[in-house]
Amino acid sequence: MDRKAAVSLRFVIVGAGIAGLAAAYRLRIVGHEVCILEKRNEPAPGENAVTVPPNMSRILYHWGLKPKLEKLVLTRTALTWKQCTTGETAIEYLYSDAIVKDLGADMLFMKHGDLYQVLYDLAVEAGVNIRLGAEVINIKPWAPSVVLFDGEVVTADIVVGADGLRSVVRTCVAEAQMNDNQKEIPSPLVTAAAIIDKDAMDGDDQLRALLNTPKATIWRGERHTIIGCPLPGYKGYSLKMALPPGPYEVGEEYDQVYDSAKFHLDSSSCEPMVQKLLQRMKKFYPVIWKVRSPLVSLIHDSKKVVLIGEAAHTIVPNMMQNSAVGIEDAAVLANLASRIQGANGVECLLSAYHEIRYSRAFAVVYSEVACIHMMCMMSSETEHPYSKQLQEDQKIWVRTPTVVGIPDDTVDPEIIQPCDGHLKIMNHDVDDDVDEWWHTWGRLIGRDMGDRQGKMYEGEEFVSEDEVALCRDKSCF
Repeated sequence: MDRKAAVSLRFVIVGAGIAGLAAAYRLRIVGHEVCILEKRNEPAPGENAVTVPPNMSRILYHWGLKPKLEKLVLTRTALTWKQCTTGETAIEYLYSDAIVKDLGADMLFMKHGDLYQVLYDLAVEAGVNIRLGAEVINIKPWAPSVVLFDGEVVTADIVVGADGLRSVVRTCVAEAQMNDNQKEIPSPLVTAAAIIDKDAMDGDDQLRALLNTPKATIWRGERHTIIGCPLPGYKGYSLKMALPPGPYEVGEEYDQVYDSAKFHLDSSSCEPMVQKLLQRMKKFYPVIWKVRSPLVSLIHDSKKVVLIGEAAHTIVPNMMQNSAVGIEDAAVLANLASRIQGANGVECLLSAYHEIRYSRAFAVVYSEVACIHMMCMMSSETEHPYSKQLQEDQKIWVRTPTVVGIPDDTVDPEIIQPCDGHLKIMNHDVDDDVDEWWHTWGRLIGRDMGDRQGKMYEGEEFVSEDEVALCRDKSCF
């Protein structure tokens, strides 16, 4: 049974992507009024596939969505690392029953459009007001309210920015922090996604075997990496690629499509299997990776505007945790919002969200950055916010403790540390983060509304002034 908030707040969510829909659905479930403002004129499910790592599938299962997902997902059983030039296997990593049990959730793979549709339908069924064709052009954080393209002003108790990398809400938050977070640092990579039709693979014995095996394969090359995995029901094959920039213009939009014949992918140095796959692509979707410095805070100084998903975290496109980080944000925000006792708790709610999510999300983003550097055999000479840490990591490459491990005699020691880091990321439960925060600080949030109005309390007992001061300092009241 989901906890219901004692008071219903008005949330306006800018953006109807995965993070925005998930947050809207869960906020509505815990008792709040929710309106989504989406600039597109119709729903926009993606054409490609998404990974649902255990830290994300765990949340979806907690929400009771496992029955809805079962027919839409592929459960991965293994991960194989190969050399892109020779096809030689470096690692065959099996997701054994013990590992899955230890992680407490599954490694899933599904089409973006299916995940999008599930969340969209759930939001509508829960009573979320989704307004399509409602482009937000300005944020008034102290009101709080948003201004639409036609001049309409929509008011709220809390404005949630879920409008992606080119976020209007992020710009508002960054400007208030007076830092240079909107500066775009050149990236050494383009990431791309593609789907190969089942019919295009059935005529080749090798490709058919690849299509019918529920595992992911990573072909690691010099400054490029290709990741392949069958689609649910083995109805096609997904490719994710990290490539060096070429003589073509690529933006940050995930729906920018190219004819593969015109993109001129050079696969001459790749093993025959990879060449066959690339030759069978009809179209694919490249995205430039533009590195941005992390924001100082995920909330505006007004404590009435908050960021989630890619509006909050500039994660590497088309990687494992893109959707997961937004789902985690949505879960934490809704969990905290279910505990609110009055309108005067909004500031504390958002401060708690920042405190819980900031370091965790940074760890996820950095893990993805480190992984893409390792997979593409890249140096850390390109200056961006993670360069110094990457340089230190590449000097060490030592094994770190983890709940589940890769055998110590792994062929390539460069792969050990990033894989251990990913396992730690996947073993995380954000609901535990909220419970821990609430156990420590939540008891000080309530306010006695009787004769002793305005003082902090714990049950029937007053809390000392020192504890009140500590709580305010910790929670950024």
